[in-house]
Amino acid sequence: MNITNFAGITSMSSYTKNIGNNLKWQERKQTLLNTSSGVGAGIPAKKFNEPMTQKEQIIADIRKINEDQQRGNNISAIESKLMSGKKLSGVDLEYLKEHAPELYEKAIKIMRERAEYERELSRAKSKEDVDKIHQRKMQQFVAEARAVAKSSMSAADKIDAMKTIQMRMFAILDEHLDFMQSEDYQKLPDKSDDGKLPDKTSYLSDDTVDDPVQYLESLFADFSVPVSENAEIRESVPVSAGANKPVPAEAEKSEFDLRI
Repeated sequence: MNITNFAGITSMSSYTKNIGNNLKWQERKQTLLNTSSGVGAGIPAKKFNEPMTQKEQIIADIRKINEDQQRGNNISAIESKLMSGKKLSGVDLEYLKEHAPELYEKAIKIMRERAEYERELSRAKSKEDVDKIHQRKMQQFVAEARAVAKSSMSAADKIDAMKTIQMRMFAILDEHLDFMQSEDYQKLPDKSDDGKLPDKTSYLSDDTVDDPVQYLESLFADFSVPVSENAEIRESVPVSAGANKPVPAEAEKSEFDLRI
């Protein structure tokens, strides 16, 4: 630094004193920054590469354990919302994106599937159409869960796949309940003129189950997947207006033989 650039400095001694005071302030500033950010718990900043004392290392280890536990609790709370079909907030999604990217990707896919289901419901011409759309979606989940049960996946992968199906199912149930409580649904006639959907009119088959939600919850329990406690959804969404075909005994037997 060129001393001649400072008009207020009249002597080398005053300049040196000024530099010394500035260095002390910088050290004090760093100590305050460490204290406010929780780093070092108020312990003055160390010199470069200076090792921690035993006490400082213990404090740092405890802080990391607490942070990890809090992070795990936060992720579990968000996952519980997904398991019960609840919509995630923007804050929830940002947190998952940073701390649980795989769960974040699942959440995004569930949101997209839910949005597509909402669009499909909005195109229904009658309450009967709404019921058919709902039953077709539930029977889809039944088919996917059966495929997982019969697959050669590892036990851990099966549990993960079943958890994902449950998240998707309850998101759809939550969306369906929202629609049924809307004015748009109340304005729909009970039946459309032709009694048919414009697309995908066939949703019943020999493997259709009477109560797909109850069936799936039983299947989830067999894989030790915790069932959602969102009783409002299960009790408010009707079982079906037409899915009354029993599942063939052979199909039930062949499925359960291949569970974990």
